[in-house]
Amino acid sequence: MCFFKKKVVLPDNILTVKKILEEMEFDIYTHEYWAVKVIEEPEYAEAMGDYEWHMRWINVYESIIYHLRKD
Repeated sequence: MCFFKKKVVLPDNILTVKKILEEMEFDIYTHEYWAVKVIEEPEYAEAMGDYEWHMRWINVYESIIYHLRKD
């Protein structure tokens, strides 16, 4: 039995939890921008997603952030 924890080395393409949280927060801002934009200029909705689509992803990202931070 080993009493020492092995150092975990992440592969280069795996983000740390801190970086994931930063990216999720950035994505929320991006979706907030586009949620407003497609309301003000509906012609963007077909290519960029409608208001409800952006609000759904904001909720997903906020939920991920919540669960990652509570641990």
